[in-house]
Amino acid sequence: MRQKLEAAGAKVYMTRTGDTYPTLEQRVAFTKNNFGEIYVSVHVNSATSSSAKGTETYYNVSTGDQYEEDQKLAKYINSEIVTNANMTNRGVKEGPFYVIKNMIIPSVLVELGFISNTEDRQKLVNDKYVEIYAQAIYKGIVDYYAK
Repeated sequence: MRQKLEAAGAKVYMTRTGDTYPTLEQRVAFTKNNFGEIYVSVHVNSATSSSAKGTETYYNVSTGDQYEEDQKLAKYINSEIVTNANMTNRGVKEGPFYVIKNMIIPSVLVELGFISNTEDRQKLVNDKYVEIYAQAIYKGIVDYYAK
């Protein structure tokens, strides 16, 4: 995803590029200190039930936040992932996650799929699908800026 965005002219800052674990507060501060324009947090979900599957994307409504922008960004990204990776659509939802709750820029948290589900896990560990996920998130961001 980073390479695709940079190739399109974006300046990309990553809160993590390896096995480091900055606190949630550090991630928010990093984004603010680097004058981030949007924030996309990418995750893999897990559940106690192996039947839980699919992609879901979260945004947050907080005081002074233009949450409609968060919601639009979430919809564009979620739609691209569901369509291109053929994922079950768990929808775009409001979520209380610290990193998106404490940003003043459009911010989303993407759950690509469930590692606890066999079908999702097969995609999550497949290089072809990793590329599909990256392209889908990139396209969702491009769509957000285009509209």
